[in-house]
Amino acid sequence: MLFAGESYWKIERVKPLMKTGLFFEVALDQFSNLDHILYDEDKKALWYYDTYSSKMPERPLGNSLLQEEGEPSKERHIEARIVGGELKILVYHNSRNIAFIVCKRVADDKTAFLEKVDASRKKLQEYIADAVKKHPPVTMPAAADNTSQVKVKLEGLALALPADRYLVVKTQTGSYEAIDKQNKDLTAAFTIYKEAFNRNDSLKKESLHPLLKEGMLQLNTSAYYDWQEKKTGISGYALSNSIQAGNVYYNMVSSGQTELKDISPYVGPFRSATTDTVGAISLEAYNAGGTYNQPQRTVKAGTLQLRLPTAYEVTDFLVWNENFFSLELTPELSFSSDKPDCRLYNIKDTADKDASPTETARGGLYSLKNSSLKTSIQDVRESLLKEGARILAEDSNGVMYYYHQSCWVCRYHQQGNMHYVYMITLPDLSACAREFGRSAGMFQ
Repeated sequence: MLFAGESYWKIERVKPLMKTGLFFEVALDQFSNLDHILYDEDKKALWYYDTYSSKMPERPLGNSLLQEEGEPSKERHIEARIVGGELKILVYHNSRNIAFIVCKRVADDKTAFLEKVDASRKKLQEYIADAVKKHPPVTMPAAADNTSQVKVKLEGLALALPADRYLVVKTQTGSYEAIDKQNKDLTAAFTIYKEAFNRNDSLKKESLHPLLKEGMLQLNTSAYYDWQEKKTGISGYALSNSIQAGNVYYNMVSSGQTELKDISPYVGPFRSATTDTVGAISLEAYNAGGTYNQPQRTVKAGTLQLRLPTAYEVTDFLVWNENFFSLELTPELSFSSDKPDCRLYNIKDTADKDASPTETARGGLYSLKNSSLKTSIQDVRESLLKEGARILAEDSNGVMYYYHQSCWVCRYHQQGNMHYVYMITLPDLSACAREFGRSAGMFQ
């Protein structure tokens, strides 16, 4: 009876009673006194309007608060009461994490309420715009000194990249991620999208605001408003560019950097972007780091001949006592020492005798005799994706992927009724990219 159908509220404060869990703290941090709450009597639900989100539609208040690792939690619950003209929402995670979200009534009908929501969002944008205006004048950071530049072709776009610095991953037609090979977590240094619009015009939707323009090259900043401290500020910088090619655009956006000087590695590649692809090498050649001509030798594994780097040693895996091997890439393409028609040839890099196993390439060539098996590298690829692997590159007989903090090269080859899989893990992304390029024609 107190709610009377629908009621319209604005968050005034978030008041933790107990706050010991990190996830609980993160959950509470999503709320600000710019946000709004609607109570729907028909659905017995509280709807949350997030001012910091660019999306106007509301969402159920409990979506993120009542879940644990993405699943509903029986212990967590939300209760709402009107006390002394205020809406008090109890958020209970457990006996050590309890808080109230306290709200004031702001409207008598939904039209007036939505006007308040819209006004709150506009006020936030004013705060953000003010932070950008207060930023002191800037100049474009100097491009990093890269003496070794390679012009690389990406579907009608070419740009100059430092040799052996990035792995450029094609995520879909016209879309790429450039991963710094020195980056351990494989986050993108910058992205490229082939789109029907100039992304520079829409970066504000991604909270990026231009500070400086050089033609279509933009230096952008990410501004914020801290509602608790009532302060504005700058949280980082990103570079962007948009190159028109007929009716489409190649849009480039760098990853966010805290310091302006950290933008310098991207300035050269972004300035060099052009639709003139004359003299550019292929993406595959760039990713391989120019190692197609590295010293190799032909070795024999059973009846199969294959090309390997000269430092790679091949030994026949012998089964005795507790020694065994097992590898399942797909339910059909499965290798095990328990199967009489399976063999394994161990492969390791012996270039550095003192190196630890984690610092060298290691793996094997698996063989399976099966005259009825019909499969392909695409089947392997799909199976790897289901297991959560990240595909970094692929060609007609192989994939390079990242799985459980390790880089792998996998190649499949069929010869008569024999099926072979070359599996090798390498110490870092740069070495993995070189081996993927080198091994493209390894089967003789």
